[in-house]
Amino acid sequence: MSRSSRDTWEQLKISYIAGAGLREIARKMNIPEGTVLAHANRKGWTQQIQAAKQETKLKQLYFSGTEAAAPAPTVKSGNSSAYRGLFEKLLSLVINKSSKAEIDSVVYVGT
Repeated sequence: MSRSSRDTWEQLKISYIAGAGLREIARKMNIPEGTVLAHANRKGWTQQIQAAKQETKLKQLYFSGTEAAAPAPTVKSGNSSAYRGLFEKLLSLVINKSSKAEIDSVVYVGT
């Protein structure tokens, strides 16, 4: 893959992260929609964004001490069941205001 091609895909990913739809990006960049959708799927862009949002929410809950419910995990590929289980365990610990040591034990064992 050429440098310009890598740069183009990186720009597309940044646009997607910023909230633009993949089909909209494809039209604006004059790239076939199927190409953009397949590339995003192959590279796991949606799953990466969802995981980052979940991690941010978990950190916010942990550091704010809030008991608000977080959205259910939606990771759908790769080691999703392992990730989902870890996330649910951590979320449970945060909601139950477990000690930092308990949370750290799950984080470091799960990595």
